[in-house]
Amino acid sequence: MEFTPEYSDEIIISDDGSSDATLAYVDELISAMKIEGTSVEILKDNPRHGYCGNFEWALKHTTGDYIFLSDQDDVWHPEKVKKVMECFKIESKAKMVFHDTWLIDKEGMLLEGNIIENFSNKYIYKIEKKEFLERTVSHLVVNGMLMCISKELLHKSLAFPQTYGLHDKWLLFCAVMMDSCYYLNEKLSYYRLHGENVSGSKLYKGTILNRMKKIKKRANKNWKEQNEFIVLGKAMKDKMIENNDIDTEAYRTALRVCEIGEKLQDSFAGNRIVGVFKLCKLFITDIRYRRSGVQQFLYQLVSILLK
Repeated sequence: MEFTPEYSDEIIISDDGSSDATLAYVDELISAMKIEGTSVEILKDNPRHGYCGNFEWALKHTTGDYIFLSDQDDVWHPEKVKKVMECFKIESKAKMVFHDTWLIDKEGMLLEGNIIENFSNKYIYKIEKKEFLERTVSHLVVNGMLMCISKELLHKSLAFPQTYGLHDKWLLFCAVMMDSCYYLNEKLSYYRLHGENVSGSKLYKGTILNRMKKIKKRANKNWKEQNEFIVLGKAMKDKMIENNDIDTEAYRTALRVCEIGEKLQDSFAGNRIVGVFKLCKLFITDIRYRRSGVQQFLYQLVSILLK
């Protein structure tokens, strides 16, 4: 990763209670990088926040006008920061800019496929609120490691709904709702697929055994995520009320997301056979739930069977 002093002046790293050698490795890495003109703050001894909360905790400690999100083992193109900041200069109303990415495997070899929807052939494309807000509420997700957000967007998006790994969906929703989201049609990073990703893991071409292990691992903690639809849907609904955006398809979708969450909770509440029947009925009859994908349905189905 290359840092340009003109743009990169601060790095915030938040440790969410790691029990291995993570902090020692980070200290060693920072010392080896010798980044001139860039302050580095490592947030240690934090209260445990969980995946989404830890991103919020780190973001709250930033001081810059523009903030790039970064994941654990992905790679930035040397021109990423410069080109994204140029986009902000061109589009003065932008509060979020996200870009495309290459896919790589755990060894760094390029993979086929794409995790970004093909929005447009334009180099800079505005994600129009009228066209995309409903899709953002229901199913559209952009990975956080592709985003740069303004300080204003961060402040207006706080506090994050505490869902599992959906900080990026929340930020995208807020940016589109503010009608200030732009797509930069250039690949400026390498997104690593290794089978343990929160997003994009369906593109991972591991063995059948690895996939089964992943489904079981995810299913074992899925019971904790039963109210994710309700939490996220309610947060979106409340944010639209705050912005007087209730007479929209997106608002009705948020209400529907809450309803799906209640049905999911009901599926998990009874015995296994009844729960499987209710979940299958939800998948067959509700297109908005199906938009979350077959993989998500299988995770929740296995969760019911293993509860």
